[in-house]
Amino acid sequence: MQMETPLVKEMRAGRLREYAASLAVFLASMAILYAWHHQVTAPNFGLTGDEPHYIMIAHSLAVDGDLDLGNNYAAGDADAWYPDLDADNHVNDYRGDGRQISVHTPGLPVLLLPGYLLLDNPTRAARATMLLISSLTLLQFYLLCREITGLRWLALAGWLALATSVPMLYLAGQVYPDVPAALALLLGLRALRRLPAMGWTALLALVICALPWLHVRYVPLSLILAIAALGHLWRERCGPAVRLLLALCLAGAAGFVLFYISHYGNPLSNAQYGHLSSRATDWSRIPAIAIGLLFEREVGILPVAPFLLLAIAGGAAALADRDRRALLPVLLVVAYVSVLTLALAAGVADWGWSLPWRFLLPVLPLMALVALYGVHRFPLWRLVALPLVAAGLLILALSVRWPEGFYWRNAGVLAMPALDRGQGYLPSQEYKPVREVAGNMSVTTTHERPFDEPPGPVCAIEGQSEPGFLSWGIRKGMLPGEMDVTLYVRGVTGAGGASPGQLRVVNERTGEALAARDLTAADLEIAEWQPVTFTVAADRATVLMAVVTYTGAGTLCLERVVYEQTVLTGRDWGYLLAGVVTAALLGVGLGYGLAARRRGR
Repeated sequence: MQMETPLVKEMRAGRLREYAASLAVFLASMAILYAWHHQVTAPNFGLTGDEPHYIMIAHSLAVDGDLDLGNNYAAGDADAWYPDLDADNHVNDYRGDGRQISVHTPGLPVLLLPGYLLLDNPTRAARATMLLISSLTLLQFYLLCREITGLRWLALAGWLALATSVPMLYLAGQVYPDVPAALALLLGLRALRRLPAMGWTALLALVICALPWLHVRYVPLSLILAIAALGHLWRERCGPAVRLLLALCLAGAAGFVLFYISHYGNPLSNAQYGHLSSRATDWSRIPAIAIGLLFEREVGILPVAPFLLLAIAGGAAALADRDRRALLPVLLVVAYVSVLTLALAAGVADWGWSLPWRFLLPVLPLMALVALYGVHRFPLWRLVALPLVAAGLLILALSVRWPEGFYWRNAGVLAMPALDRGQGYLPSQEYKPVREVAGNMSVTTTHERPFDEPPGPVCAIEGQSEPGFLSWGIRKGMLPGEMDVTLYVRGVTGAGGASPGQLRVVNERTGEALAARDLTAADLEIAEWQPVTFTVAADRATVLMAVVTYTGAGTLCLERVVYEQTVLTGRDWGYLLAGVVTAALLGVGLGYGLAARRRGR
């Protein structure tokens, strides 16, 4: 028996240490995510938006073995996890053959299937599956950081910053395809670094083929990975790996196209959305949407994860230095944000009731990776990274007081006393001087309304409607000063002059009524819309919400709500400041990158 040399023993011990560190990171990730989910997210967030519909697809695959959901919705199968779930526009008969096919691609439901089969509670099964995938995502992030920086302590620091960030903790258990997409991208990047090894080539091909099945907006990411892989293999002149990659990717693409033809009747990857939106892209909104995804008060990811600011500088530095370690992650982030911006402008994507930063979750680890690259490449940046991470932890700690506030966008948490002075400096579409919203563009509990009805009035009629909210959720941000809130109503009082309802303007975060009025016969006409105006004053940025309640007596209709900021005691600096900060970070990154490149020469 041949004795092992000291070098071999040391290499084996090194591998064992790496395996042990990876296992510890995975278990710690599970502990952090599961603890946060059970203590904070689960008690405050139920299934909303598309989540129960993804579970319905998994249910149909498990029970019926098909993707025709018509019988499942008709039989009320979702009562086991979401009572009275309506199909709405989540399904459509695309081919005219009677099959009700989901608008959602089946990639995520296939991942949910094992948990669904193993556990009795579909909701818990779905949440557990997503938390497991999120833990694997954090593990792959750590491993990629370790490979790029070569420093275990720095990789652990980056992992901990991401694992304890607001977006990661709050979204880890959400039943959406974004976390699996993040995992796929990390696996793809790690596989690219190991080409032309055949096993890693096959894994990369699997990632490239799998991303579109999670969501069609990931198709550009698959193309970028495929082009990068082919370029790498061409330089390496590795024919067998090229042939394997091409064969697997072409077979996957053919299967994807055939699926679209057989289920949606169209090979185009946006075929399932044809019945949802015919609205032309509003090109004028694109700059505001792009800035908003990063900085905006309502949906921006940077206000709740400020350490990602370093990703802007890190990306610029990587481009200037032409450092291949970070170039591809930067390209993937820029490409995805561009696609997402176009989708939002075209109306084929919307936040709905999901948490505000969900759409950026697929590239959240890549943004953190680029930020960590900058911290590794330029040690002076670590002095900036520490307070930014601390600020994110402060926001996380404050969010525990009102976690469900994130359903009403970042404003719900940023409006807390410790932060509300600063939120007025963030860009926001909510701060436009005038906003007019149709009455039915809100939540109504007095009666059922058809899904996706066109904008217009909403009415509650005695004998046909229940007491409750006629309109809830029409909101508007105001800057310091005064705002007029005008509600256009009509109707008649009930028997004996009973008031049909009340109008209120409330502080969205606290629910405090800033103005209220019980409607009387003097306020109403049955044939004409009557304006009722409240003037609200505030010394800081605030979010207002108009609320109309119906008593069950008489008739009450709301045509529209008009917000108008009439007095402004401060300026809206948000978009200007966001532009200045972005330009400054890009300038710093370019400066450091160019200097590093000169030193490298």
